[in-house]
Amino acid sequence: MEFEGELKEIEPNKIVRKTGGDKVGSFFLVVATIFNDLKGIILFEKLFLDSYRKPKPEETTAHSGNYSGVLVQVKKLKASFIHEFFVFLKENHNIVECAEFIEILERLPVGEKAIWCEIVSVALGRSEKLSDFSDTLSRIRDNIGFHYYQSGKVLKKSFNSRFFGEERVNQKSRTAYYSVGNTLGETRFYFADAAVEEYLFLQAGKPVSKSSLENDLIKKYEIKVRDTIEVMNRILMLLLKNFLSIRRHNP
Repeated sequence: MEFEGELKEIEPNKIVRKTGGDKVGSFFLVVATIFNDLKGIILFEKLFLDSYRKPKPEETTAHSGNYSGVLVQVKKLKASFIHEFFVFLKENHNIVECAEFIEILERLPVGEKAIWCEIVSVALGRSEKLSDFSDTLSRIRDNIGFHYYQSGKVLKKSFNSRFFGEERVNQKSRTAYYSVGNTLGETRFYFADAAVEEYLFLQAGKPVSKSSLENDLIKKYEIKVRDTIEVMNRILMLLLKNFLSIRRHNP
């Protein structure tokens, strides 16, 4: 198995100019990093799903705990990358309004340009009438639970919802599990995964008093997040393609 792609070259000075201020070049260097991060986590998820046995629905083993825990981490990282991108856009809103960026943006097809404008509006808190797409973006934008210095209260709330909620529908919601061994491979704290997973469910709109893991709302939200990442990465790819094309032909 090999990675696809046609290898191309460009002078480094065309991407970020060595002398003088080049805020647009620096901006797109970060955008390229964000694209790679999202692509990488999607690839990791696929490799993980293809490599490990999917546990049975009611299985309670170290394997099932690690399996579900890793998938929770993948969901967390996806949301975290997008959240950080919104913070980045908000702090660099002047770049997306400058002449060079507008030239790059104008090369996008009409539909993709509209999506980018929606992304920026959500990042800057300007979106009033939310579409499904921008509603999902807004939920992710407001996600603060993945910053360790801010996560204590929200994870405690999620922990209480999962383990002390009114409707604990299965044994996994009644018991806090963990594994401690002599190696990293033998050790994991599944109760922490459960708290993070519950936080994701609450972000999806799950009532605190409900704890069904099969909640249709949660499934739909997860699909929306996945689709949102695919759309975002397509837009970032097109913007980077236009940026490199313009820089390649400009002095």
